[in-house]
Parts: sequence; structure tokens; C-alpha cells
Amino acid sequence: MDKKQGHTAKQVNEYLDSLNALKYSPKSILTYKRALDRFISFLTAKNINRIHDVTLKDLDTYRLELINGNYADHSISLYLRSVRSFFRYLEETQHIFMNPSKSIIIPRIVFELKPVPTEEEVKCLLDQPDVSTHTGLRDRAIIETFYSTGTRLNELVGMNHDDMDLGQADRGGWHNFYINYFYLDLNRGGRHNFYINLFYLDLNRGGEF
Repeated sequence: MDKKQGHTAKQVNEYLDSLNALKYSPKSILTYKRALDRFISFLTAKNINRIHDVTLKDLDTYRLELINGNYADHSISLYLRSVRSFFRYLEETQHIFMNPSKSIIIPRIVFELKPVPTEEEVKCLLDQPDVSTHTGLRDRAIIETFYSTGTRLNELVGMNHDDMDLGQADRGGWHNFYINYFYLDLNRGGRHNFYINLFYLDLNRGGEF
């Protein structure tokens, strides 16, 4: 990084430290760092050496540069949101008095809904694991958990025995909630071990899949 941007780089590091204190994940912090490194490179190219000298016009030029660089809308939104968050931090910590990023235009991201599988397709998927084996039982539990709860991958991998609240099953509209406690060994997949209590969720179907 350019020596002229040393003070700005220090402010960026302080901002990243604040994210760490707020329990942001290391991956999120790295994403913010990369986005702000990109922004500082832009400032260096424009010979803007102090963050106090950045204006809304500069930020709009940066936005147009991203657009002309054929970045995806999602990437542009990420870069600009990172800059806005950084300036908000600088304003809150009184490093700057005027926040030029308040009026920056950030493209709205439209997320397209993915196709929804039919009931027959879901049944076919659930029937794939061989539940007479340990691995098949594990795989069936994982698929059932994904389908019946809508959990995210990182949430499922981090699930432990104590995370299960079986008392919520009936109140959540789940019927015939069967329990088969077993151990999932994911070391072979490079992930940590975890326990899971879910084996079978029958959602208003009145019987087994």
C-alpha cells in the first residue's frame, strides 16, 4: 500500500478491529478488508491522500469506475456498502465531521427465487441414502434437517446436541417427530464432529416419506 495512505490504512485497521470486537466472522472481516483495499487503491490513483478530503463526487466517481469495470451488481453493492460502513465508523468515532457516503447511490440487488422442487422430487432425494448403514443414516438426517428446517449449511455443520429444542416440535406444527440419537463423524470431510438429534421429521404428511 502507498506510504501516503498510511494514516488511512491505520484507520481501516482500526475499523476492522471494531468489527472483530462486534463478533463479525473472520470471513466477513476479510471481505470488508478486501473491499476497502480496493477503495484505497482508487484514492491513491486519484492522488487523494487523506480520508477527510474524500467528497461525494469522489465516491460517485468510484461507483462509476466499478460499473465501467464490468463488476457484477452484487460486487458493486458490496464494495459501496463497505465504504459506507467505513465512513459511518469514522463519523461515529469523530475521525470525520462530514460523512460524504450518506448520499452515495448503491444498486439494489434483486435476488431471483430458485426453482422449488416438487414433492415427488423431494421424496426421491430423501430415498437416496441407505438408512441401513451408518453413513446412510447420517446422510438421511442431514437431508431431512435441510429440507424440514431450512437451516443454512454453516448452521447445520455447527449444530450440537444441546442445540435441539424438542419441546418446540409440536408448537412448530411438526408431527411424528422421531428421535434417533447418533454420532456424525465429519472428520473425514475435513469438518469438525458434531452431534445431531434429528432423524425423522414428518411434516403434516401423516406417515413416512
